[in-house]
Amino acid sequence: MGRKTKTSMLKTKGIITAILLALFFGACRSDRDKVIIQGNLENNIYKTIYLSKITPYGAFLIDSTEIRKGKFLFKVKTDECAACPVFYQLSLSQVNSMNTIAIGGDCLQIAADARILAKSYTIEGSDDAKRMFQLDRMLTAFIDTAESMRAFYEPYLENDDMREYVESQYNDLLSQYNENLIRFIKQNSHSMVSIPAFYQPRSRTQFLDEQENLDLLKLIYHDLREKYPDSEEVKFLEQRIRMNE
Repeated sequence: MGRKTKTSMLKTKGIITAILLALFFGACRSDRDKVIIQGNLENNIYKTIYLSKITPYGAFLIDSTEIRKGKFLFKVKTDECAACPVFYQLSLSQVNSMNTIAIGGDCLQIAADARILAKSYTIEGSDDAKRMFQLDRMLTAFIDTAESMRAFYEPYLENDDMREYVESQYNDLLSQYNENLIRFIKQNSHSMVSIPAFYQPRSRTQFLDEQENLDLLKLIYHDLREKYPDSEEVKFLEQRIRMNE
């Protein structure tokens, strides 16, 4: 088979895949004053999925919809700040949820295993939603590595030397993750996703301390204020900076 024939077959396969995805999700177009979030869930046992808006002051339920044959669809009217991205949480239960981000006109397409939304989902539809996905995957990789490390060394932790070694290995892992998180934020300081990246939680605290990373917080605020001056998240950053100066 010649090279041109192979190339032609690959192009045809790509076109067919795109058509099947379009048919699967349906025409995904949204007006500028609406956000569409649609998805397909495998291994689903739930009847309803819930949509909440996440703000600096908490999560607020805004809608729910029936899941039919694993599929769901939300059409959300944007609020008065239509030009500002909004953080959303999709929940199947109190302990089974995932977060994403959208702006008026976005149409997000989600595929996930209903048994564990946050770790299994994939998403298409906007650059910010993909950045949020990347951030989630970074955290998942850190947690999985830390848990594997703990499970492997747990039988030996009564040994003081081994315990010190494990603590050293974990601290190295944590330091590397913090560096990756800071790099991610600097590369995406123009995106609202830099905010949950900065405040990403770790156990009962968070990875990045506000006081120690105040210059980084100021960078995020400066870049986002130019794009989204009316955003409540940006105004929240201003408050946090004032409290830490």
